[in-house]
Amino acid sequence: MERYKDISWIFTCCFFIFLSIFISVKFIFIFFLKAAYEPSFIFEMTPLHLLSGINSLQLIFLSLLVILFDTYLHVKATRRNLIYSYLPTILVLAGLGLSMMLNEINTSYILHYVIFGFFLAILLIDHRRILTLPVSPKKEQDRSILEKKTPSFLETKNVTPIYETSYKQPKIITATTSKNFEVKDESAALIKNVQALFDQLQLKTKKLEVLENNIEERRKKLIEQENLFKDYLKSYVESTEKSVPLVKDSFRKTSDENQVILGEKIKDNLIIDNETDCVAIIQRGILKKINNCFANMLGYQPEELVNKSLFAFIASDGIDEVKKHYLRRLKDVSSGSYKTVFLKKDDSKLLVEVTVESVVYDGENAEIIVIKQV
Repeated sequence: MERYKDISWIFTCCFFIFLSIFISVKFIFIFFLKAAYEPSFIFEMTPLHLLSGINSLQLIFLSLLVILFDTYLHVKATRRNLIYSYLPTILVLAGLGLSMMLNEINTSYILHYVIFGFFLAILLIDHRRILTLPVSPKKEQDRSILEKKTPSFLETKNVTPIYETSYKQPKIITATTSKNFEVKDESAALIKNVQALFDQLQLKTKKLEVLENNIEERRKKLIEQENLFKDYLKSYVESTEKSVPLVKDSFRKTSDENQVILGEKIKDNLIIDNETDCVAIIQRGILKKINNCFANMLGYQPEELVNKSLFAFIASDGIDEVKKHYLRRLKDVSSGSYKTVFLKKDDSKLLVEVTVESVVYDGENAEIIVIKQV
């Protein structure tokens, strides 16, 4: 076995020394004297020859680096160096193997097969040597120290019981006390961690309570605003009834025939587009009658606007002025006109001035609005 090991080590060293010298000489001749790029296997000892962006000079330089590194690891053949030598050896095997796989079988690739076989044999030899190499001196020293310690420990059994108790009891006490201290420290650390988690949970619960209270307050405010808006509409209707008592009396005193005639006049004035003013009748915020001018101004057909809410055609920029107008009406303050912004069918905005007059339409309070573009 020893003879076999020596022969295998000499073979691997000689092979790597010869191959490194050969590739070094070829590199010098190619780089300085522009010799022929032969043999081809020295350029394909790494998988990088598959990349199109690397030339032959760079490939032979990379092959030289890999072989020199592998030679160094095999000359100083320790267990660690032989394990590290797997990397360059596998790189060479991969490069040559890919070259043989991607090309057809030819006599020009005989050297590829030969070198590939040599590297496979070296890989097996390295594996065998790793398994048979002795343990490093450091590990042997550790083993000798352990072996020396065990007899000394056994020798203490021959000591009289007095020395045994006096020698062993302090060790047991110190071990148990140290373990108790460690357990106490660990339990204290666990208690602190648990307390910190409880504190974080309390903070999060407080934040959640604050958020829930804020959401509840907002919900209550929304309900209050909705109720105020409903009350506002009711009071608006009542205020309109109080603001025009004379109109109500005049309409009540007239006969049914006169009311029909008045309704027909209003209808004719709204539908027949004889004037340039855009007119509409609003009852409780709903468009009851409109003329063609108003429909054309917003880009709709008249039938598309009838029985629709006026607020649906007011842009968000002009809703505040409408609210102010109705709030003034609730306070019995005359508000004959206001400015607002209408939203047309093509989503464009139109700034207008709205003139309001209170009337009675179909026996109920209503408003006639005249819209003029500003």
